[in-house]
Amino acid sequence: VSHEFRTPLNLLCNMIENLKEEQLSPSSANFLELGENSIGLLKVYVGDLVDYCLLRNDKFYLNCTLFNVSKLFRRCVEMLSLKAKDKGISIELALDLPEAEEVISNDQSRIQQVLINLLSNAIKFTRKQGQITVSVAKTTKDILVSVADNGIGIRKEDQAKLFTEYGRIIDDQTTVLNPQGVGLGLWICKRFCDEIGSGISVDSEYMRGTTFSFTIKNLDLNTRKYSGVPLSEFQETIIEFKESILSGSMAFPAFSEHTNLRVAELLASFSQGNS
Repeated sequence: VSHEFRTPLNLLCNMIENLKEEQLSPSSANFLELGENSIGLLKVYVGDLVDYCLLRNDKFYLNCTLFNVSKLFRRCVEMLSLKAKDKGISIELALDLPEAEEVISNDQSRIQQVLINLLSNAIKFTRKQGQITVSVAKTTKDILVSVADNGIGIRKEDQAKLFTEYGRIIDDQTTVLNPQGVGLGLWICKRFCDEIGSGISVDSEYMRGTTFSFTIKNLDLNTRKYSGVPLSEFQETIIEFKESILSGSMAFPAFSEHTNLRVAELLASFSQGNS
């Protein structure tokens, strides 16, 4: 499904890139920019679909690269500014990072997905002429990111559902503003935030607004976490298992049930390859 979605989206991207080379009126150039931003968002949503499948099957991993945090957040806010403008909502970006600490190592695409998801939700659940503020600041060890809005807020009793799978909140206000939501976006965000930093939290007052906060760590550039386990550790474990198989003994490590199943798959393929 992901492949079938991405093929026409990539074609549209190429068409827009070619059209941008033409001499266009300001209004036509603006329409192209809107189309380009919309395609970018659709690609993110397709990515969410893929990531959901990876997370459910315990096959998700981080891919760390060096990137500029400030540039990433400016780009994300720009991507959603037109969507916010349609509702008369303003998005303010408050960056408080020392220039020397703007470049970090982490999974840029996952951070972008989290921010776009939180911003999209803030736009959905904020009434016209509302305000959204994205704050990015350096703490002692990490980078703290907050997305605050003055929207409809979340009842205290509903907040526990937010980060659960299919944890959609159903009430009159939410259903009107987001009739097609299924409750997967924040579940995906939580799983990502547990890997890129120290998790995600929410502070909300019903009919007054909501603030989501998460942290970003500066990870080792070679870090590739595989389903919550550093890939290097995972590979070392596989080597140990290969040796234990050859010696006639075998025991599972203290990983999650899903990861243990994945280990079993890899061991099975190893055994078949050496039969």
